[in-house]
Amino acid sequence: MPATPNSILDTTKKVLGLDADYDVFDVDVLMHINSVFAQLSQLGVGPDEGFEIEDSTKLWADYLGTNKLINFVKTYMYLKVRMFFDPPATSFDITAKQEQIKELEWRINVAADKGLHTPWPIGPGWEDQIDAIIENYLEEHPFADGYVHKQLVPLAQWTIVNPIGREPVVQVYINGELVLVNADVTDDLVTIQFPAPAVGVAVLS
Repeated sequence: MPATPNSILDTTKKVLGLDADYDVFDVDVLMHINSVFAQLSQLGVGPDEGFEIEDSTKLWADYLGTNKLINFVKTYMYLKVRMFFDPPATSFDITAKQEQIKELEWRINVAADKGLHTPWPIGPGWEDQIDAIIENYLEEHPFADGYVHKQLVPLAQWTIVNPIGREPVVQVYINGELVLVNADVTDDLVTIQFPAPAVGVAVLS
């Protein structure tokens, strides 16, 4: 049986190295796919009532239509199912894929954040959109003295050269909101740790 174009099951099997008509592992792959859909639902993606598949008839368009977020989701689905179904043999490869998954989860979460990012056209120029959001926030929340670090590349650790010559008070804003962070502060350097890659603003004052 030929593969169904854009079938969620068949495309996932293809990147796993399984032919569409080889159904020995279909029960396992389906279980993992539906587990990932449950995780995506927790990230705020997909229908409010959840989503699952039972065979190869469900298409990616049935899940997110023409939403450009689908390209992130397809890669995320492959990586997560691969880690469940056929994990890499080396610790290096495992760590690399885990980092990819973390970054994709961050990007998907940002794109799905309906409170701040609607409408948010995922595609070229998304960094500029984040930059604009940060600039607008700083205009609305000015401060008298200090230094502003704008983190436009999502990282789990921000390293900031301290230009104000003393140990500063550090305030971090993610999605326009002040958040509590674990910061290591010296006269020369500020290091901020996050549980997952993040973008935003650090104010040193």
